[in-house]
Amino acid sequence: MSKATTAERAKNRNKGTLPRLIKMLFSFYPVLLPAVVVGIVLCAVINSIGTIFLQSALQVISNSWQSGDWSAARPEILRLAVTLGIIALLGGAMGTFGGGWLSDRLARRRHDAYFSVCAASTLLAVLPTLVALIADEPVVYLVATLIAVILLFVSNAPFHAILLQSVSATERATAVALNIVIIHAFGDAISRAAVGVLSDAIKDGQLPLFAATGAAFGIDPVRQHLSVALLITPLLLAISALFFFCGARWTGKRERAV
Repeated sequence: MSKATTAERAKNRNKGTLPRLIKMLFSFYPVLLPAVVVGIVLCAVINSIGTIFLQSALQVISNSWQSGDWSAARPEILRLAVTLGIIALLGGAMGTFGGGWLSDRLARRRHDAYFSVCAASTLLAVLPTLVALIADEPVVYLVATLIAVILLFVSNAPFHAILLQSVSATERATAVALNIVIIHAFGDAISRAAVGVLSDAIKDGQLPLFAATGAAFGIDPVRQHLSVALLITPLLLAISALFFFCGARWTGKRERAV
């Protein structure tokens, strides 16, 4: 580490912890911003997975309401809920532990291992997420959803490692707290409402570009406007992967400069 960097950190210790973290968030944005962005996207995607199954549940309820046979709806909705739970549990566990193990193995040889794993897994998740949104066959979208969940959770452990490496040991708890607040405030707290507003706007014909995109993928923008709104998720994943690739490049330059 250079003397200038050491002196700067010593000078910053005289300031409050929270102001230092906020300043660091902007001065070291290639490190912290990708972690925050992917956290927001991850929360939004996890919430959107439930929305995919909610569409199926609403269809079951609609069919039962039209036929008057409510006894058939309960086991079908239960099956959907159990399926979602199994996918979230298996995919989350496999992705989190697998991503942590892979990142630590690569970190022995590469300085940008954590960024690279996050970038690759997030980028690879774009295709299965898209397939899960546009597929009609249950087997196809279930398998695609499981693969997407695994790949998205691969970045869970390494991006927390990135966060902890970005601050001093005496500021890690506050940094994690700040990260959690930002993720939930701009992620799962507003993602469902934002998707709902976007879905209603597509249904009302206010966003013809989204409607045309959905039609290009074989999705009816009037009848399946919620699925069309969720097509923004693969785009956000691609943007998040780009941030991670920039972070990996920045990390390599920083290591060579020290």
